[in-house]
Amino acid sequence: MGSIFKKVTWPLRRNFYKIRLFWKASKAFYAPWECQDMLVAFNFELLCDFYENGGIDSINWEGTEYHLSAKKEIDYLYNYWKVERQEKIDQQEYILEEWSLHHVSWSEPCKDNPDWSEYYCSSSRYGEYLNSLYHKLVEEFNAKEEENLIRLMKIRGFLWT
Repeated sequence: MGSIFKKVTWPLRRNFYKIRLFWKASKAFYAPWECQDMLVAFNFELLCDFYENGGIDSINWEGTEYHLSAKKEIDYLYNYWKVERQEKIDQQEYILEEWSLHHVSWSEPCKDNPDWSEYYCSSSRYGEYLNSLYHKLVEEFNAKEEENLIRLMKIRGFLWT
C-alpha cells in the first residue's frame, strides 16, 4: 500500500520538494557573491534532508559493494556537514576574534579632500601571524568543501528512496 501511495503522490511531492528548496534558497540568498556558498549549502542540505527524512533505512545498503561504499560516503558526508564543518567554522571564528584583539584599524579625513577618508591599520607580529593562520585555514576549508562537494556529486545516484 505504501509504495503505491508513493508512486501516485510523486508528482505532488516532487513539486513540494521544489517549493521547499526554493524556500530554503530565499532565506539564505541575499546577493550574487553569496552564490558560491549556496551552491555547496543546497546540495548538502538536500543530502541531510535525504539522510534525516528520506527513508534511508528502507534501502538495503549491503546489497552490493557499490551500495555499501555509497552508504559509507553518505555517512561521512553527513557527519562532515553536521559536525566537522561546524568545528572548522568555529575554529576560523576563534582565530578571527583573536586577530581582532591584536589588530587596530582607523580612518582619518584626507588632507586634500575632507569629504574622503584614508584607511590605516596597525598590527602586532602575533596579529600578522593570526592573519596568515586565518587565511591558511580558510584555504584549507574551501579545498575541503570542494572535495566533499565532488564526493557528493559522485554518489548522487544513490540519494533516492
